[in-house]
Amino acid sequence: MRRQNSNRKSKNELFFQQLEKRLSSFKLYERNKYSEGEDEVLQKIQEGIIIQKRAKVKRLVYLVISSAACLLFLLGIANHLIPFASLIDKEIRLADVPVPDIASDSIMLYTSPDNFLKVEDHSSITYNKEGSVLVKSKTIAHIDHKKEAKGKLFNQIIVPPGKRTNVVFADGTKICVNAGTRVVYPEVFSDDSREIYVEGEIYLEVFRDESRPFIVRTEKMNVRVLGTTFNISAYKNQTESSVVLVEGKVEVELINKQKIKVSPNEMVLLSGGEMNKKIVDVYDYISWKDNLLKLNAEPLHKVLYKLSNYYGRKILFDNTLASIPISGKLDLRDNLEDVINILAETAPIIITNTDDTIIVRKK
Repeated sequence: MRRQNSNRKSKNELFFQQLEKRLSSFKLYERNKYSEGEDEVLQKIQEGIIIQKRAKVKRLVYLVISSAACLLFLLGIANHLIPFASLIDKEIRLADVPVPDIASDSIMLYTSPDNFLKVEDHSSITYNKEGSVLVKSKTIAHIDHKKEAKGKLFNQIIVPPGKRTNVVFADGTKICVNAGTRVVYPEVFSDDSREIYVEGEIYLEVFRDESRPFIVRTEKMNVRVLGTTFNISAYKNQTESSVVLVEGKVEVELINKQKIKVSPNEMVLLSGGEMNKKIVDVYDYISWKDNLLKLNAEPLHKVLYKLSNYYGRKILFDNTLASIPISGKLDLRDNLEDVINILAETAPIIITNTDDTIIVRKK
């Protein structure tokens, strides 16, 4: 009996010992299992932190690059929006001076957008070295010759059809301004160049100054000189522009940077984007300044356009007149009807007059 009890006790003890071992093994397994999970989680957390750090660095780099790009963009815009910011964009600056919104049959001299003066036909406008602006020897304005004002303030002269005028700049350069012409120029030329912008036709006698080249800018071409005499015609409503050199040397440059040098008695003709040079009788192209129109087989329709502009009268005609060449001299001091009648005596045309229009037809 006692032996049976003892055996049972031993079996129970053995069972509990094995159970404790299994429990210990199970706890160890569980601990290891969860420990492994914690390591994985820890590793993922660390990886996430690294990714976040990299993302922050990328965002910072992107932000720096974006900010730099925006700054450059704004600087680029400022370069265009801030008027007259540098000497590099002089061509744009002169051309962008607005045309005053004032219609007039008189010659108008603008010293600012709000200040203007009506000038009599054939008057001379003079800018002297003392800073005065004179019209017919009468002082009408005074200019600031301070260094900071040079090349920054602009005047413009607008000559309507039927009128002409002359301008003498402070450097001694003289220009004759033909009918239907607009000229924009600084009140005071800068220290390194003398630049004007022209729409229409002018005859120039440029005072020589090797330290300050004289540049005439138009919509389609630029003319660069040091000191010379030449004529430039660049009307906006005409398909052709031209430069005719009387004396000296000039360089003509197109907007596409094509350049050509011109010698005396040569003309550069720009038509349809092409530039050609030929020898001409210079006086055929500058006689207008002497109130004459010298013609050498000039197509009649071109002659009529010049007369319409010179006299400020409307002349209607068609392109069939282009086949009729006209040679000779017309005295522009005569009235328009007399000049047209002279043409009718030499060309097969019919003239009809109305109140304000002359109609020219081919016979």
